[in-house]
This record gives sequence, C-alpha cells and structure tokens, in this order.
Amino acid sequence: MGPAARLAALLAVLALRAEDPAGVAAREDTFSALTCVARALAPERRLLGLLRRYLRGEEARLRDLTRFYDKVLSLHEDPAAPVANPLLAFTLIKRLQSDWRNVVHSLEASENIKVLKDGYEKVEQDLPAFEDLEGAARALMRLQDVYMLNVKGLARGVFQRVTGSDVTDLYSPRRIFSLTADDCFQVGKVAYDMGDYYHAIPWLEEAVSLFRGSYGEWKTEDEASLEDALDHLAFACFQVGE
Repeated sequence: MGPAARLAALLAVLALRAEDPAGVAAREDTFSALTCVARALAPERRLLGLLRRYLRGEEARLRDLTRFYDKVLSLHEDPAAPVANPLLAFTLIKRLQSDWRNVVHSLEASENIKVLKDGYEKVEQDLPAFEDLEGAARALMRLQDVYMLNVKGLARGVFQRVTGSDVTDLYSPRRIFSLTADDCFQVGKVAYDMGDYYHAIPWLEEAVSLFRGSYGEWKTEDEASLEDALDHLAFACFQVGE
C-alpha cells in the first residue's frame, strides 16, 4: 500500500463510527496508516526547526533595523541641530552617503533565507509527493460520499452528516482544526482536475466564501487566490450546466 493509500485509509478510519460494518475491515489498515502519518510528521518537525532558526535570525536583523530607525528618528527631533553642530552635520552626510545604502542592500536577509532554502532542499526528498496530496483529497471526498458529510462542516473541522434539518455528529476530534480557503481550494481543484465537478463545486464554493471573508489578507503559504477559486468554480458550474 502506497503512502497516499495509507493516508486515505487513516482518514477513513478516523471518521468511521464503531458500529459501522465498514469500520471492522478498515481497522486492518490502521496501524500502517498511523505509521505513515508518523513518518510524515518527522520532516515537518525538521522544517519547523529550520523556520525557528530563520525567524530568530530575522528577529535579530529587525531589532538592528529598529535600532537604526530609532537613532535616526531621534536626530530629527531638532531639525536645526545638524546646522549648528558640525558632528551632526558630518553624520547626516555619512548616513545619506553610505549608511542608508548599507541598510537597504544588507545581505543579512538574503543570507537568512538562503539557510532556510538550503535546509528545505535537504528535507525535500522526504516530503509527500503531489500524488499523496491527491490521495488525501480523494479520501476526503470518499468520506463525503459514504457518510454524507457537509463540506461547510468539514471546513470548520466538524464531521457532521446533514440530512434535511437533522445534524448528526459522526466523529469528534480532540482538537477542532478548521481548513483555510486555500485548503478547500486544493481539495476542489483535485476534483476539478479529475472532471469530478460534483465534488469540485461545493469545495470551490467554500473556498470562495473563505477567501472573500479574508479578502485583502495575505498568507505566505497560500498557493491560490479568490480569483483562482472563482475561475475554477465558474468553469465547473458551466460544465454541469448551472
């Protein structure tokens, strides 16, 4: 069983209730699935360590920039001082001739990010492939089908079956973890790329809703945008005649 299949099995096991007959068979894959996820956690811990070191370097760099800013700002409290003081006049000219150039073209930022990128490249071979992401997305869609799970609920981290006005909690994780707009978009895009517009549309609709709710905010890790979600949603709806 490949990594994607084992991860899919784990996702299925997590949402199965004890009384479901399918749960008995699915539990056979529980151990291998948990092992797969445990292995996937290890490289992320290494990446967290790299990011922590990067942040510490950037914090030190920003503290130094703040020191420079505060120093120069204090000298502007009395604009006439450089005119009356030859030492201040000299430092003003020096700052404008060299200090500001050194600040703007400092190599610290590029050196910090280079260390982070080099570390990432060493870990990269141990990271999940795109096929694993597709497998995890398909697993979520299978859960939707088998247990009639509500996409909005899943996006909020809740495993609920919604039938009419009845809402049934199928699984209560110890920690509620909501999906982001980009998360929902990626699930929808996997379905979209497969031509599975039945699943793509609700996930893309949720992505659009979440992107709109946070419009104007920028997240470094996001790959998609509101425009991407709208484009994919429009085409998916066109394909099904909506």
